[in-house]
Parts: sequence; structure tokens; C-alpha cells
Amino acid sequence: MSVSQRIVLDFNQIRGTFCRSLQHQLDVMTLLKGGSEVVTATQAHESRGFLNFSPAHGAELTHEESRNAASEWLYGAFLRDALEHTGQFLIGALLYCEIINLSKIDDIDIEHLDKHMKSTEERIKKHHFPILLRKFEETTNSVLALSNSLLSLNKLRSCLVHRLGYVSEADTNSDQCLRVEWMTLNTVIRGNISGTEIPANAGVTITEESTLVSTVVMQAKDFPFGEKVRLEQLDIFSTIFTLMQFGRQCAESAERYALASGIKSLEPQNGH
Repeated sequence: MSVSQRIVLDFNQIRGTFCRSLQHQLDVMTLLKGGSEVVTATQAHESRGFLNFSPAHGAELTHEESRNAASEWLYGAFLRDALEHTGQFLIGALLYCEIINLSKIDDIDIEHLDKHMKSTEERIKKHHFPILLRKFEETTNSVLALSNSLLSLNKLRSCLVHRLGYVSEADTNSDQCLRVEWMTLNTVIRGNISGTEIPANAGVTITEESTLVSTVVMQAKDFPFGEKVRLEQLDIFSTIFTLMQFGRQCAESAERYALASGIKSLEPQNGH
């Protein structure tokens, strides 16, 4: 009996797990961000879990300084973990492709398959993010439109993790800056008569009947050498949007690869 008769391949499940991980991250960040904005200095002091422990007595941040630092830290932590989840997603995608390759072999037994997949997973997990991305593209014979954007996000993650967000020579391009590219939504309010477009978040009074218009655009942001990365709310939204679109592109590439290998396509399940 062939492997394809014993195993159901469902990339939607892999993608669904990835999207849920982003959703859960967003839920936690929203809770913490909202809490930090409304908690008072007295409430923060009363809720301390470290009693009076102070590793640098006299150097404590003021309440407002702590609030600002908390927001900065949350955004950086979100991006860092989101890229880690993306790496896990790519590992799952490569294992999916490996099973497709094995399905071409007749009379392979489940025990051998299990051992092979475990050793393959151990080997794949040793690769860094850029190699995982390149191997997926090579395996599926595809060029993902957002691959350069993902590589730039990974450079930003590396800067946040290894250099605490301070841009060094290891992070910069020929213009001496760390450039990050996102796919995002550009939303404007367009006047039905004048055709004038105003950014939706501009806070300007609208004087004519208008239409809300959203378009998908690529957006770049430069973080200069020597400065500290400070992310904004729009950057986090753009990161989520980019990663969701990247997941969709990977799913399309994986489906084409499966079909080219003779695997029948399954109908997408609700919620994935």
C-alpha cells in the first residue's frame, strides 16, 4: 500500500495553526497594552510581585517612563515572537513537502516513514530562518512575492534579539540603515466630488460625501545606524498583515507542488 493511501495531507491545518498563533499573540499584546495605559502608579506599586527587590536602587523608572518603555517592549516582543512562529510554520511546510516526496515511493512502511520524518524534522530545525525560506522556495520551485519582505523582518528580529534594538553594521544596507518592507493596507477617505484623498487617521473634518477606500501597498521604513528601533502600532498591524499574506502565498505554492506530484487537492476546511 502506498503512503498516499494512508496519509491525508492538509496544508490548511498548518496554515491555520500559524494564523491562530498570531491571533493569540495579538490578544495578549492588546490586553497588556491596554492595561499599561490605564494602570495608575499606585495600582502598579500595589501589584508588584517582586516586593521591594531592586537590582539598582535609585535608578527606577518613573511611572510614565515605565509606561512608554512597556509599549516599546511589547511591540518588539510581538515582532520577535511572530517571526519565531513564522519559522515554525516554514518547518511544518517543509515537512509537508517531504511527505509528498515520500508518497512517490511504493510500499514504504509506516515505521520507516516515522523514523525518516523525525530525523528530517531534527535536521530542518537546525536551519536559520533565511535557509528555511530558501529551501521552501527551492523545494516547491516557486518564488514567493513576499520573501524579501520576510527577510527584512527577520533582520529586524535579529537586531531586536541580539542587539536590543540598536542598529549596528551587521543590520544595515549600503545606505547605513536597516530597511524593513511590509505589505500593508493604505486607507484613505476619497471625496466623491473633488476626488481629494485624505488619510483615514488624519483627524480632519470631512466636508463632502466621501468613500472609504483601502488598497494593498508595499511600505518601507528605515532605521538609521546607531539608533534604537522603535516600532509603532502601524508597524505591528503591517507585520500581521504581511505574515498572513505570506502564509497564503506558501499555501498556494504548497498546493501547486502537491498537485504537480499527483496529490489530489482537498477542499479547504472552515476556519483555516
